[in-house]
Amino acid sequence: MTLLRALVLLFTMVATAATSGAWPRPEGETFMSLKFGRQGDIEVQSLYAEYGMSPRLTFGLAADRYGPQAGAVSAFSRVALTPDRPWQVSVSASASFELDGGTPEELTVLPGEVRNGVTLHVGRGFTVGDRDAWFDVEAGRDSTGLEEQWRMGLVAGIQVTDRSKLFVEFEGAEDEEGTALRIAPNAAYSIADGIDLTVGYAFDPSGDTESRIDLGAWLAF
Repeated sequence: MTLLRALVLLFTMVATAATSGAWPRPEGETFMSLKFGRQGDIEVQSLYAEYGMSPRLTFGLAADRYGPQAGAVSAFSRVALTPDRPWQVSVSASASFELDGGTPEELTVLPGEVRNGVTLHVGRGFTVGDRDAWFDVEAGRDSTGLEEQWRMGLVAGIQVTDRSKLFVEFEGAEDEEGTALRIAPNAAYSIADGIDLTVGYAFDPSGDTESRIDLGAWLAF
């Protein structure tokens, strides 16, 4: 995978602070994130879902469509190692597939683009004044069997009001060709119990990839 494609994937694969990161999803709870966005002239749609199988085990699925001919699907399982402690630590394993095709019936897995990954997550909640805040750090490695890629990410956020959150994501990828970086400030506003509306803006500080803006919703039930 070239570094440019790695950067494109950073923008298009679902990576959102809606995901619980180091924290396990509560047992029996389902979470979904829907996004509709635009990156330059390309329309992008994203779906992320995860389910708490047990107090320690979370399963998840992500599906993305970028443009009329391309998409990606990934699935993961995440195990919480310290579910009841202030410092949350977990490990996840994932499989990701890049797809190509004009219609769902034509979608095929691109040769050499099946990637297996392992990620370590570390997070902690804290307070800023009387406001709840949190951060989550992750580091991982993806491999196609022929190529390897290292990833790092940081999400930091704060509960601004009872209904609103602000958070920013930093994501990077590195391979033999160099380093790619994505920065994405986001906001979420709760309109009802278990329903939030979101807006986000992602950009590449180097300017190599066009910026992306998203509107979306979180659902928890």
